[in-house]
Amino acid sequence: MTSHPGLARAREVLGHLWSGWPLVLLVLVLTLGLGEAYLRLPVVLPRLEFEADRELDARLAPGQRGFLWLANMSMRTPPITVNREGHRGAEDNWTRPVILVVGDSEWFGAGVEDEEVWSRVLERRLNSPPRRQPVHVVNASQPGYGPYHQAVVIDRLLARHPVDVLVVRVSIAQWNFRPVPEAERDARMAAAERRAALRRWTRLLPFLATKAE
Repeated sequence: MTSHPGLARAREVLGHLWSGWPLVLLVLVLTLGLGEAYLRLPVVLPRLEFEADRELDARLAPGQRGFLWLANMSMRTPPITVNREGHRGAEDNWTRPVILVVGDSEWFGAGVEDEEVWSRVLERRLNSPPRRQPVHVVNASQPGYGPYHQAVVIDRLLARHPVDVLVVRVSIAQWNFRPVPEAERDARMAAAERRAALRRWTRLLPFLATKAE
């Protein structure tokens, strides 16, 4: 029986690939190594990291500068500064009169530079001309947060700091942003810790997995 030409050609190609598998493996290893090295270069702006939180599920890790993906990972945000308390922008000064603002990614200012975030603009306007007691606006908004998460953030901050004015943006469209069920929290925390451990070893594989999703 004469084999089909297309089938014979496919077998030939597979034979060449099999005979050259050491070279293919070498190219794959080099590609992965170069990708990993590139993502770890100090001049390359990293993606912002999140850390696990039992009540909030996740929150931006404090003390970092990086970017977030927008538009289904087709566009990166400008550089974003997250201070040591996990809030947008420069370090907070709780000794001044404080306006605390809490909201979602829009109030967080995901698409603009640090100095262009509306809370920073508000602070500059309130302090111009200069006041005897400058006002400080704390932006404790976070991407992906809804009313439940915002309530948790507010309770935590009011328990630790004096706040003169509280401004909250609650969207009815986020009614389904609900807390993680108590029965799932341990499993969620364990999964988040495994992902964090993986990211300590490699930044490329999580990046590729997120892209694939």
